[in-house]
Amino acid sequence: DAAFFRSPRAPQHVLFEYYWYPVAPFDRFPASNDGPSWFEVLARYRIAHVGRELLVFTRRPAPRHLERLPLVERRVGWNEEITLPQADNALLWANLEIADTARGKLAELVYKRPRVFMEIRTSAGRRETHALVPRMAAAGFLISPLVASSDDLAAIAAAVGRGNGADALERVESIRLRVEDDRQGYFAGEIQLHVAQGPLGFQGESDACAEAERLL
Repeated sequence: DAAFFRSPRAPQHVLFEYYWYPVAPFDRFPASNDGPSWFEVLARYRIAHVGRELLVFTRRPAPRHLERLPLVERRVGWNEEITLPQADNALLWANLEIADTARGKLAELVYKRPRVFMEIRTSAGRRETHALVPRMAAAGFLISPLVASSDDLAAIAAAVGRGNGADALERVESIRLRVEDDRQGYFAGEIQLHVAQGPLGFQGESDACAEAERLL
């Protein structure tokens, strides 16, 4: 997890494999799986190898300074189309606080709650539906640009240090949250949404960026 990557026990190398399949439980929004760790990997590792199925990241001698600047903080409703801010040369990170009702807490204890889904619309006209695990969504995740393959994450890692190139990446323009079979009664009527911007440009990254571009 994120704390592990910040610790002295963090590995020298990290292997990353993208996997998404539109059947539960593999249909989650990929970047929401341990989302805080993605932030730490981008800060503390550089791309060492881009393979057909795996990315290999190697730990940097010193981590890059990354920050997230708040852009949006508001309550949103179920089935509401939410337009995301479009910031040039930046990553967008989201936190979604989805609270249970008493009914939802009881359902989770006895069996399980209905699933939560996030429908996305992208700058390329793509429309997809992904599952969200509420506790993972609350921890925060990269929501834009869209990571639809390992190559997408490699391109993001290259763009982060270079300070440009984000315009070529497919961005998530809007989202809509819904509950399986419209059973919203298991959750609070509103969701607390936080969106933060992480700038792509950082000092001292030109060599690493050139290497990343060579690998892509």
